[in-house]
Formats: sequence, C-alpha cells, structure tokens
Amino acid sequence: MQFTFFIILALFFTIVCVLFFIIVFLRRKIDILINEKISLIEKNEELLDNNQFLKDKVDFLDLKFQNIYDNIKENETEFSEFNKNQIFDSNNSFILNLYSDFILKLKDEIERKKRYSFFSFTVLRISVDFFSEYSASYGNLVNDFIQDLKTNIPDVIRKIDYFAESKNKEVVFALIPMTELDGASILAKRIQELAENLSKEKVITLTISVCQPEKCYDISQIMKTLIDLSAEGEASGGNTIKVKKI
Repeated sequence: MQFTFFIILALFFTIVCVLFFIIVFLRRKIDILINEKISLIEKNEELLDNNQFLKDKVDFLDLKFQNIYDNIKENETEFSEFNKNQIFDSNNSFILNLYSDFILKLKDEIERKKRYSFFSFTVLRISVDFFSEYSASYGNLVNDFIQDLKTNIPDVIRKIDYFAESKNKEVVFALIPMTELDGASILAKRIQELAENLSKEKVITLTISVCQPEKCYDISQIMKTLIDLSAEGEASGGNTIKVKKI
C-alpha cells in the first residue's frame, strides 16, 4: 500500500514538473510572438512614415514638372521680353528687386520648406567690407563699384536665383532655391571673384554670409543670423564667406 502511494506521489510530481515546463515553454513562445508583433508594428509605422515622405516628394516633383511644362508652353519671345522688363531697365542695366518683395519671396520659400522637409534653400547677404572707410577714401567710387557689381551679377547667377537690395542700397540679399550650403558657397565665391575683377586698384572686398534655414522658420532670426555672420566676417578682416545652418 505504501509503495503504491509513493508511485502515485511520484507520478503526481512528474506531471506537475511536466506541466510547469510546458507553461514556461509556452510563456517564452508567447513573449517571442509578442516581441515579433511589436517589431512588425514598429516597422509598419516606419513604412507608413517613409510612404508619406515619398508621397510628399512625388507631389513636390509633380508641382515642379508642372511648372516646367507651363513654362515650355509659353511663347519664348514673350517669356524673354518678360524677363528683360523685370531684370533690366531701358539702358540694359541690372535692376535688383525691392527688399519688401524679397521678404515676401522668402516667406514663400519658408512655407515650401515647411511642406516639403527635404526642400532646401539658402539666403545670402552681400556687403562691402568697411563701407564707411572705403566711402571716406574713395567717395562715390564705392557707390559706382556697388552699381557695377549689381549690373554684372547676372553673369554668375541662375535665372531662379532671386536678388534684392537693402533699403539703403548698400547691401545685396539673395535667395537661392534648391541649394544647400556647399552650392551657395560656390556662388558666393564667384561673386567675390567678380567683385575682385571690378574693384581693380581700389581693392574693395566683400563679406558674404550664407544661411541655410533647416529648422528655423523665423525671418527675423534668419536675417539676424546673416547680420551676425557678416559682422564676424568683417571683424576677422573681411573678404570672407561665413556659413551657418539654423
């Protein structure tokens, strides 16, 4: 009788142990399945984000191609005449856009950046180094130099680049669409080389500050950054290009 009892007890413990290991095994399996499901959910969310990004990019490219198509459809002669009226006066001299129009254009670029995060643009501030000292030394020759610079700027820019002069006409601003710091720095270097050729024996130099708004959508902050960069450049001796992404 005692022997039978021990056998039953042993079988009972064996069954309990087997059930315990089965439960542990199933628990681990369930944990693995849960982790796999969480991983799949995270990947699905990532794919959804990527899909939205691609959709925005396609929408942007569609808009860009539509603009190109519309431009091609326009009469070439009328388009050329329109550009001439906008950029040149009757003496065929380059006319910069108004500063107020430049700010409106900058607002448009910022709105485009908000909508399409991958869209990049840069803003330039072009100023004569030590303007007061040069004016005292050369008088109106400095103003003539600035006017010559404005007249020859079309030789080094693209048609889509938007240039404007400050209210006192001593500083030039530029809005460079679809361009990051590297490309804008190359353009800034070309403008400096143009200034060097125009200044001749006067040795007038330019400091050009370049700002790429990446997360900053505040126009006041963008303009302040450009002014600060220009001040840093002039303080270091001028004839320099200062760049910053904000």
